Amino acid sequence: MQFYIKIFILYLVLMLISKSSFCQYRVDGESYYKQNLIDKNGKKQGFWREVYKTDFHGIHFIESYICEGYYYNDFKDGEWLYYDKNGFLSYKEYYYNDTTYLQTKFYSNNQIKSTGVIEIKVTNDFDTIIVTDPLNGNQSEEIRRLLNYVHIGNWKYYHKDGTEAKKEEFDENGELIEKK
Repeated sequence: MQFYIKIFILYLVLMLISKSSFCQYRVDGESYYKQNLIDKNGKKQGFWREVYKTDFHGIHFIESYICEGYYYNDFKDGEWLYYDKNGFLSYKEYYYNDTTYLQTKFYSNNQIKSTGVIEIKVTNDFDTIIVTDPLNGNQSEEIRRLLNYVHIGNWKYYHKDGTEAKKEEFDENGELIEKK
């Protein structure tokens, strides 16, 4: 239980002192984010807005999503928001480091669907995705390593009306320990 309290405290501290909270700047009196920047070392930095379309062996599905948040040295940092094709907040994630984050999923009525911690386990497999820049519409291919997303710790699931549906507890390997 102390492990989960430490993660929650870490979440609060990182939210308050996140490196990425200083990426705004002003031009001609207007505040806006300079976004989708890559530094001289080829690493993503600062605020990014990405549009993804699901592609499976050349077949485009209608579903797509927009995500936005900050990168620091090519790793997601702090809070990331994910919107569905209709613009509803689908889920948000808060990254502690490059492999662990807190995830909260939402129903379309903004009620919480589920919440818990995920750890990313790196695999040796790769896939190619198409990324569209929302500023200029340019598309590029990115080769990414496939990842295994493992639930760890306590997870809570909710009905659409906000009442708790069930609880699950997972060990550090993602194995279900208890279901309530």
